[in-house]
Amino acid sequence: MGLLDNKTVCPRCGEYISHGIKGRLIGPPFRICPHCDKLYYDKAFKEPALATYAEKDVKFNWMKAVYAAFPTAVSILYLNSYFKGENSFAIVPGVAFAAIGVLFIIVLICEIVKVAGKHEREQKIIDLFEGRRGELSEELKDSMSRLADPKYLDALEYYGVNVPDYFHERAERLSAEKADGPAEQPEEETEE
Repeated sequence: MGLLDNKTVCPRCGEYISHGIKGRLIGPPFRICPHCDKLYYDKAFKEPALATYAEKDVKFNWMKAVYAAFPTAVSILYLNSYFKGENSFAIVPGVAFAAIGVLFIIVLICEIVKVAGKHEREQKIIDLFEGRRGELSEELKDSMSRLADPKYLDALEYYGVNVPDYFHERAERLSAEKADGPAEQPEEETEE
């Protein structure tokens, strides 16, 4: 086991379990210990559907706006001083800060565009999960099947996993459909 190994300690038997390369692993986080054969929660693993859903979680970073405003304001001060004739050397830092400010403003505009498309990305992922955008991989099908169980969702939340409302609503909807039976299809009228 090298330095890059991803290890977990089984809470039941205390033995180390190696997962190979360090990083976030995709798969069911409830695992069977190879040493004691007991179920345990492994925080190194993330449910595939939750990992896919998390990709759409985009929030506006206000610090980028601050980073864009600061060099722009400093450049205005330097260039103002230069054009008033108060400081003949102010042109160099003024132009440098203006260039940095322009770069940060470009990054800020990209951030705004990314946040603006958040709803569309969220809907595409939900359409994928609901089968309206092609076939799911076997891994995602299995994950969605596990996430259809309200008890499984509660267990994930018990261990601190953020489960989006979509999965709770879906689990409730599927449970209600299961209890009520499949929705009845209207009979087609035949002409005789």
